[in-house]
Amino acid sequence: MLHTAQRETEEEICVSPEAYAVVGQHPPVPNRLNSIEITPFVGYFGELDVGRIRVNPGEVSGVFTLSLRQLHDPKLRTMWSPPNNPAMKIPVYHGGPQEVWGITAFILNSLLLNVLHK
Repeated sequence: MLHTAQRETEEEICVSPEAYAVVGQHPPVPNRLNSIEITPFVGYFGELDVGRIRVNPGEVSGVFTLSLRQLHDPKLRTMWSPPNNPAMKIPVYHGGPQEVWGITAFILNSLLLNVLHK
């Protein structure tokens, strides 16, 4: 699983595994769109200049960062409910050039609530 995450990181944003340290693994997350489980890993990249990251345009449209402070700011996170399932709450992170939503926001929210607060 780690090898797959490292390969995808290199394919999508052209960053080799030697450029970051893997610091943890999140429990597997079910993807509601298909039956594939996602196993996220947390990496530390140090000081990161996103302007220097090359992206694979076939995989990624762009890269941006949000600080932990921004991700923890309750004013920058809303919960959205799909019209067909109002009981479901999906996090959406604001504050960057793009909203963070979907499975990425779900994983971030879980990581912030269940791991970093312990």
